Amino acid sequence: AVNDKSFLIVSETNYAFAGLACNWIKSVTRQIGEAAAKKAIVIYVTGQKGEEAREILQSCSGGTLRGVFLHDAEAPATAEQWGTKGYFKSTTLKPKHMFEAFQLAQSLGFQHMMFNDVDVAWKADLRKTAPRVD
Repeated sequence: AVNDKSFLIVSETNYAFAGLACNWIKSVTRQIGEAAAKKAIVIYVTGQKGEEAREILQSCSGGTLRGVFLHDAEAPATAEQWGTKGYFKSTTLKPKHMFEAFQLAQSLGFQHMMFNDVDVAWKADLRKTAPRVD
């Protein structure tokens, strides 16, 4: 069985993909349950319109998020447009965000951190089969 402190589930999105992130939140919540989702799901919002994206995510999740954190508010307006320099710059920050998420998981007492893209639909509880790296 998976306990509530085994995985912090993290994703990142921006305003343009907030709707897709809402579907991701619902997908994960359906698989792990609402109580676990409230303890385990964190989303990093990058780029401009971060506050608007946070409101969308909190609204669509129905309160089933542990937290929504804003990152890189000064990102160029082109950060959400695939193929632009701004988009490339924002994607190069993903390893930094993953490291910060790992530190957050550790500081909250989680044993593992799972970083998913918002276009990953959960058809089962991935925490049960995920490889463990200590």
